[in-house]
Amino acid sequence: LNEGGDMRRIRVAAWMVLGSLFLCSTPFLGETPAVRGESGLIPNSKIDAFKRALEKRGFAVTEKSFRPADVVYLCCNGYIQSCYGNNAGAPYLTFTSKQGTIDVPEEQLMGEQDAMVLVGKTPPPVKYFSYRSYLFSRYDPVNPDRDILFLSLGDTINVDTIKTGAPQGTKPFGQSVIVVSTPDQTTDSLVKAAAEDAGFPGGIVNTDVIPASITQLGQQEPADHFVLLHRLMLPLPGHESEVQAYMDSPPYRAFKITPAGTSRPPKPFPMPKLTPRGTGTNEMDYMPSLQALRAAILAHYPGAATQDLTTGIWINEGMDGLQRNANLLGEVRDTTYLSTSNFTLLDDPNQFVIVYGLNHDLTKKATYSNFSVYGDTLKVGITGKSSPDLYNSACGLIPGDPNQDKFYVFKVARECGGDPSIPCLKIEPSVTCPKLDLNGDLFIAFRAYLEKKTGTGPVWTELLYDRAIKVTLEP
Repeated sequence: LNEGGDMRRIRVAAWMVLGSLFLCSTPFLGETPAVRGESGLIPNSKIDAFKRALEKRGFAVTEKSFRPADVVYLCCNGYIQSCYGNNAGAPYLTFTSKQGTIDVPEEQLMGEQDAMVLVGKTPPPVKYFSYRSYLFSRYDPVNPDRDILFLSLGDTINVDTIKTGAPQGTKPFGQSVIVVSTPDQTTDSLVKAAAEDAGFPGGIVNTDVIPASITQLGQQEPADHFVLLHRLMLPLPGHESEVQAYMDSPPYRAFKITPAGTSRPPKPFPMPKLTPRGTGTNEMDYMPSLQALRAAILAHYPGAATQDLTTGIWINEGMDGLQRNANLLGEVRDTTYLSTSNFTLLDDPNQFVIVYGLNHDLTKKATYSNFSVYGDTLKVGITGKSSPDLYNSACGLIPGDPNQDKFYVFKVARECGGDPSIPCLKIEPSVTCPKLDLNGDLFIAFRAYLEKKTGTGPVWTELLYDRAIKVTLEP
């Protein structure tokens, strides 16, 4: 208290620097909880007993392959016509068949009392996983090709909502699970009874409803085609090798079941209620910090030609696409889909895009968020970054801002150049992709996955939209 003025000013300045460093320290997200899953795989003898119990209840049971589908490889090499807006770097598992040595997604026809059934283990510890059926394509009498809709039919079975039969409070990782995707209530009940007969614990069966009222069911054309997707993303620290092993050898057996010679009438599920998005709490109070970050980015490149890319809603929900007969690219209700307007980029370090915004997980509006760079023609997610990769990346641009730790900034470019002040992501595909033209239209898409308070995705209007600026420097 008796120090001279100069010394006090030095001490105050020191504390301000330390405060800034504290604000930009690695976010404390809570200690990763100890996770103890069930040991080993479900014995095949137990799954075989389940299969026999289904046959005893009047079903013909056909075993299917349930494998990873490398979407980028498949569309880049002509096995599928589009990459369907894949989340760059995210794995997908689905019913597959072989084309040569390649696992290709297999569409399913679904009768009124049919089901797709998975028996296996949930993933090792990850930020997110889910299971969901999709209406993939629909017959069009005026179009020789089927209409691709690829839209979800309701809520997901996800990391926050899944039932594994484990005691309350048990983490949902590495647990035994059965998923039954069906339009029929009786079929669902019979699958649960067969699981109980085979010795599976109560509450292990998770029902994924295919709503009969909005789908065209049947075991022959021109019925709708369906797929079932299993998503997972971001291994928790220390579990990377376990997740890789899970993908290399998925611990599932999959079945398509159909009534065999029975005459029971169908009992269709009604359209399930959808979990409402949103909590009423939004991110708009962070707008001044976002505007300050934009101004700092522009000031960082004095004399450059800049263009703000407009961010808006990219993909809406399944029931929207159904009513417009629109391709929704395999969307899921557990996230939001925003995207920028299209742009082109030279293969030149003097031209790039600066992506910036909030880490929505740090505002508790999402479990994790990310951005991906897309080639528009193939709808291919080329590369991207998730929120843990983005922490503290804006601190150097808005030092002293009270929200600096919650924002990110990243450069994306075809050639990064030598400026180390802003981290750079090079735009290059994960596999050789001769059909991808990097001179063509590109765009940035943003996802914010799973708001914990609701167990589904946040609502778009409660998020502060992520942004992007195209920058061209003078040579």
